[in-house]
Amino acid sequence: MLKSIGRQIGIVRWLRKLSKGHQDNSAQLSKVSAIPECTGDRMEIRKRQPLTSLAVEQVRLAEAVRYPLPGATVYTNMIEFDPEFALHLSRDIYSDRTAHVSPIDLVRLESAAIYPDDYIVTTGASVVEEQVPPWVAAGAAVSLNASMRSEEISLETVIVARYGAWTWGHWLGELLPKIVMVEAEFPGRFCFAVPQTYDRPEWRNFRESISAYGIQPERLLLLESDRVYTLLRAWAVTSIWSDHVMHPAAAELMRRSLRAPLDKGGAAKVALLRQPGAARVLENWGEISSLLADDGYETVDIAQISFADQVRTFRKADAVFSTLGSGLTGLIYSPIGVAVTSVAPAVFGDRFFYALVVDRGGRYADVRGPTVSPDPNIPHRGSFMVSRAHVAQALATVSDRELHVPTRGSQDRF
Repeated sequence: MLKSIGRQIGIVRWLRKLSKGHQDNSAQLSKVSAIPECTGDRMEIRKRQPLTSLAVEQVRLAEAVRYPLPGATVYTNMIEFDPEFALHLSRDIYSDRTAHVSPIDLVRLESAAIYPDDYIVTTGASVVEEQVPPWVAAGAAVSLNASMRSEEISLETVIVARYGAWTWGHWLGELLPKIVMVEAEFPGRFCFAVPQTYDRPEWRNFRESISAYGIQPERLLLLESDRVYTLLRAWAVTSIWSDHVMHPAAAELMRRSLRAPLDKGGAAKVALLRQPGAARVLENWGEISSLLADDGYETVDIAQISFADQVRTFRKADAVFSTLGSGLTGLIYSPIGVAVTSVAPAVFGDRFFYALVVDRGGRYADVRGPTVSPDPNIPHRGSFMVSRAHVAQALATVSDRELHVPTRGSQDRF
């Protein structure tokens, strides 16, 4: 596993051991353990079940598929920092492989409650497993605020809000596609439960991304933080991602279903500027930006432009440079064969954005560097720097690789 993920797994195992004494595994008390336990204002639910096991009805939105994924990486200097991790990347992630992608289903629940605690969802005496944040130990009880007032919703509503909704990568790459897929199959039928953003400027693109797919504001259930929502006609969508890739049908719908007008302008080469307050700040950006400018890259502050302009930027660009992070999620809209160069601290293990490059039949250069200012809690969020020579070599290599396009003409249904 990746280094950072390995550390997280270690923490999860430790937490699991701590919680072991609170779990009753005897057959005699298995039914009792499903009953929520209340302590003061908190309620603990131990029974966690996958979404599909709680379904009253299921509608297939996309079939399971199997297709070849050619490796897209043409340059990486990871071996200079961690040879073992470099071998893992080369052997297990960056190599040619076959993707086995699960189907996507729209699932109807008997009824459901959405709690503002990371948008945990319960139905009956169970918690929907897919809504539980990864930092909650596997098998551990889920603690919820039981003292909040409840608001009952009778309209057919698809639950979209989930932990990570406030991160652009999670939103654009995992959650918005659920809206897009449901709307494509059942235009105008459903409301969608999403976080309340209160028209804050920093969340403008969140709202614009929804309207870009033809969803009017009146069809949104904006979840306030001071109440529990009881959905009498609740629906939810299974994961858009499986086997470390986005379902190709979802990615295609994201590109095809846009209704927002898009200008035809844009640069052929773009460098995405990362905000100073964000994680993984590139300390020698000034040095690297001059190199990029000399190579014809135009710097774009991707977080400060409209959603439509973001899509336009990615659609036009044949080459993209960026710090590894959420700003790269717009690769969903990139042209076939896009050349992507990313920079990141050597301790960062991620395959989310690489999968988006592969989906577009792109070429990928992975440049790593040492951490400068460590983050004591999450190492990969620390600031870092990269060698100008390494970036120059990566740019030269990624621009001259033979085109690789994932073959999907002979998809096999399981």
